[in-house]
Amino acid sequence: KTTLLRVLQGLVKPSGGQVEVDGNNLASLDLSFYRQQVILIDPTPTFFSGSIEENIRRVQPNLSSDEFEEILEISGLATISNSLPDGLATRLDVTGSALSHSHKVVTALARGLAAAPNLILIDEAINNLDKFSQIHFMQNMDRICVGKTLIMVSNDLRFMPGFDWILVMERGEIKGQGTHQDLLATDPLYQKLYESERALSAI
Repeated sequence: KTTLLRVLQGLVKPSGGQVEVDGNNLASLDLSFYRQQVILIDPTPTFFSGSIEENIRRVQPNLSSDEFEEILEISGLATISNSLPDGLATRLDVTGSALSHSHKVVTALARGLAAAPNLILIDEAINNLDKFSQIHFMQNMDRICVGKTLIMVSNDLRFMPGFDWILVMERGEIKGQGTHQDLLATDPLYQKLYESERALSAI
């Protein structure tokens, strides 16, 4: 699944077929320009040396105050920064060691949104959020995705009902695709995984 995201970033060429972006073969596009429109949020984000606010503004120096505040709100960083002694002035090193794992992912999401991407790729990162941040993400997913496409890799099927289209993959092969309700009705593997998730949640 992570390989699929690398293909969508233009980092790996598909072994067969082609990837189309807005009807154009990805291989024929200016990859440098294309990658400027794509962000990847993974479980181990890295940062620039500087404050949280500097990290966000560095990718978009002309960000207005209203845009900045909206990014803080929809990403969940507004709530998190209020719990930090130095707030948005909290200094970060490359690994973001001053932050908890969950807070690192939220900060990376806020920084990614500041770049105004057209495509957001999320590689298992939401699984690593604390419960409150997971809820905030799902409640704000429509706002996060305004004017954007979001593709998320996750083994946690609790997030799936909120997505327009789902691919079920096993050992690198697509075993099923459709909406959450379609797959519950027609795909045995998806049914099994979803019921397992519900059983774990009930324990």
